[in-house]
Amino acid sequence: MGKAGQTQAPRKISCFPCRQKKVKCDGQLPCLRCVQKETRCVYTKPAPVGRPPKNAVVNKLVLLRPGPHTAYVSSAFCKEFIFENIGYGKLLAQGSPSSYLYNDKSTGISVYVREIFKQYFGPSNQAAQTISNSLPSSESKKIVSMVKLYDLLQQFSWTTCDIVNIVVRRFSRLTLQNYVEPAFTRHGLVLDRTDEFFDGFEKPKVNPLNSLPPQQATRLIECFFSIHPYCHLFSKTLLLQSYWTDTADPFLMSVIYGTTAFFSQLFEGKPVSLWETSVSSSTRNAFLDYAYHLLDKANAEITLSRYQAVVLLSLFEVQYGYAKRGMSLFALSYMLAGRLGIRGGKQERSQKHDDVEEDLLRMTFWASYNATVRGCIELDQVPREVIGRVYVPLPPATVAASASYQFDMANNNYRLYKSFNYMFETFFIESVIAHFSSLLFLFFPESDDNLFRIRKSALDTRFLEGFQTIAAPDINIEGALKMTLLQFKAYIDRNKHEWTPLQVYTIESTYLLYEIHFSFLKAYVTTAKLKHDHLQGEVPIATRADRYMHEPLDMDDIDVILRLYQAAPLASLIVERMMSFLDNPKSYSHHVNWLPHSLMASCLETGAHILILKYHRDPWDVQAWHDLKTIQAITGYDIWFGWSDIQTIRDMVAEFFTIYPTVPEVELSLAMSSQLELVPLTSSVQIYNHGLATTPGSSSSSEEDSTSMNILDSILNQPLPDLFENDLAWLDELLI
Repeated sequence: MGKAGQTQAPRKISCFPCRQKKVKCDGQLPCLRCVQKETRCVYTKPAPVGRPPKNAVVNKLVLLRPGPHTAYVSSAFCKEFIFENIGYGKLLAQGSPSSYLYNDKSTGISVYVREIFKQYFGPSNQAAQTISNSLPSSESKKIVSMVKLYDLLQQFSWTTCDIVNIVVRRFSRLTLQNYVEPAFTRHGLVLDRTDEFFDGFEKPKVNPLNSLPPQQATRLIECFFSIHPYCHLFSKTLLLQSYWTDTADPFLMSVIYGTTAFFSQLFEGKPVSLWETSVSSSTRNAFLDYAYHLLDKANAEITLSRYQAVVLLSLFEVQYGYAKRGMSLFALSYMLAGRLGIRGGKQERSQKHDDVEEDLLRMTFWASYNATVRGCIELDQVPREVIGRVYVPLPPATVAASASYQFDMANNNYRLYKSFNYMFETFFIESVIAHFSSLLFLFFPESDDNLFRIRKSALDTRFLEGFQTIAAPDINIEGALKMTLLQFKAYIDRNKHEWTPLQVYTIESTYLLYEIHFSFLKAYVTTAKLKHDHLQGEVPIATRADRYMHEPLDMDDIDVILRLYQAAPLASLIVERMMSFLDNPKSYSHHVNWLPHSLMASCLETGAHILILKYHRDPWDVQAWHDLKTIQAITGYDIWFGWSDIQTIRDMVAEFFTIYPTVPEVELSLAMSSQLELVPLTSSVQIYNHGLATTPGSSSSSEEDSTSMNILDSILNQPLPDLFENDLAWLDELLI
C-alpha cells in the first residue's frame, strides 16, 4: 500500500495479442511485437479491481430477450459469467417458428445424409467406383507426404487460381505448360475408403464439451478467430454470446473446437497436410468424432448455426479428412440452404434474419459453393441441380461492407487473424470467379460418368422442389459462352469502383484470360449438342471422344488467323495491366506473397503465346515485340523467387529473342501499318483486316478478293453474339 499523499502508479497492461501469446508487451500502441509480427495491436478495457457485484455479471442481453433459452440461465451460472466478453449492441431476431427439412419432425438429419452418401458413393454409382479407382492409393499417399501447409492465409488465392487454370485447360486449345493440375479432389476420393457415411464412428465414452473448462473453451474460440481460414463465416460476438448464455448449438461448437484443435499445430510451426485425418486416425480429435455423434442423433430442424456447422465440417473433411463425407455434407448443406430461403433466386425465408445473420448466411453459402465448383470442374462433373438454380447475392467485397464484421467491431470483438482484410477480400475474389466460371462450365459437354447425377429415390422430387430449371440460350455452344463472358464484363464494369486494387486486377485479368482462351475452343466443346433434360434443362452432349486430346493451332486456317488478330490486343492489354499493377506495390500492400502468382504466370504464358504467333505472322509488329520484352522483364522480377514454373515462360520468351533479337525497323513498321485497315468490333476490340482474304502462298483474282472481303466485313460488323452464331466453316471454305 502506498504512503499517504502518494499517488498510485497506473497498472501496466499488455495488448491482447501479447496476452494471448503470453509474452512480454511494452505497453505502447502499437507495441513493438505487434509491429514486427504485422498483427493488429488491440488493448481491451481492463476489468475493475476486485470481485464485481453479483448483479454485474448478469448478461443484460439475456434479461432483455424473451424466449425459452432464458429458462436455462441459473443463478449459479450468472455468478461464473465473464461479462467482459459479452456484446450488448444487438438483439437477435426472434419470433421465427421452428423449421424442419420437408416439415418432417420425426426423421433425423442422419437419414438424409446417409441417403445422399449412398446415392453418390454407393456400389450402384458406377461413376464413383471409376473415380475412386482412377489412381493408385500409393500415389495419393505420396501427395499427403509432399504437400505441407504452414500458413492458410492464401487459401482462397490458391483455389481461385486453380479454378481459372482448370477451366482454361478444359476449354482452350492454347496449352498452359506452367500449370500442373494437382487433381486434389480425385486424390481425396481415392484415399477415402469408407462405404457408409458413419463408418468407423462410435459414441464417445465422455462428452468432450462437458469436460472442457470455460477458460480452455474461450481460448479455443479465440484461436478459431485467429487461425481458421473460414472464421469470417461467423460473428465473434454472437458466438461468445451463445456460449456464455448456454444457447450455442453443441454440434457447431464441436466442429469449431475440433477443426481449431487440428489447425492449432500451426501456432507451433508444425504444418498440416491434405487428408491428414483420414490417413492417420491419431490426428483426429475427440471433438470431431463427437460432432458426428451429434449429427447422427440430431433432428432435422433448420437453423443458421446448424447450416454453418454442416458447411464448416464439409469444408474441413474435403481438404483435410474424408472427402466422400465432405461432399455428402455439401449436398446436405444445399438442402438446408433451400429451407433457409436460398431457392431459385427467391428470398423465401422460413426464418427471420436480420442484417448480420443475412451477411453470415450469404458468406456461408458462397464458401460451400466455391468449394463445390472447384471440385466439380476438376472431375469434369457439373452438378446442375445446384449451379445455375440457386443464387444468392455475392458476399461483401471488403470488411467495410460486412455487417457481421462491423457488428463485431462495435462490440470490441476484434479479429486477430493475421491480415484478416486480405483473407476477406480474396474470399470475395474466389466467389466472383467461381460464380462466372461455373456459368461457363455449364456448357462443357456432359461426362458419361457424372458422380452427381441424382437418381430416382425418395429424395429426388423433394430435393428439386421449388428450384428453377436453367435453360441455355438458343444458340450454339460458342455463342452461349461469349454471352456469359459479356455478362462477366458487365458485372466488372458495374462494380469495380467498390473493389480494392488487388480485387480489380485479379478479376479483370481472369476475364481477359477467359476472353483469349475462349476464342480458341476445343472441337470437343464446339461440336457438342444441346439436349433437353426435364430436370437439368439444356445439357451439352459430346459428339466426340477426344476430351483430352491436344489440338494445336493451324496457322494456315483462316478462322484461326482471324481469332489470333482479335486476341492480340487483349494479350497486349493483359501484359500492360500486370506491369501497371506490379509497378505500384501499394496495390498489394507491399506483400509479394499476396500476389496471385499462378494466375499471373498463366496470363504471362498466354500473352507470350499469342504475341509470338502474331509476330511470326507480322514480323513488323513493333508493339508485339515490345510487349514480349515487357513479359521478359516481368519474369525476371524478384516476385518469382521459389516459383520454379516461371522458367517455362522465361525459356519461351528467350527463344523468341534469339530469333528476333532487335526491334523491327521503324520504316518497315510504318510502311506495313499504312496498309492496315482497322475494323471496329462491338466488343471494343480492334482486329487487323489485312492478309486474311487468302491463305499465305495462295493466289486469287482481285474479284474473288473483293467478294471475300465483303463477306468478311459483313461478318465482322455484326454484333458480337451474332458473330459467333454463324458457322465459320463455310466462310473458311469460301475464302480459301
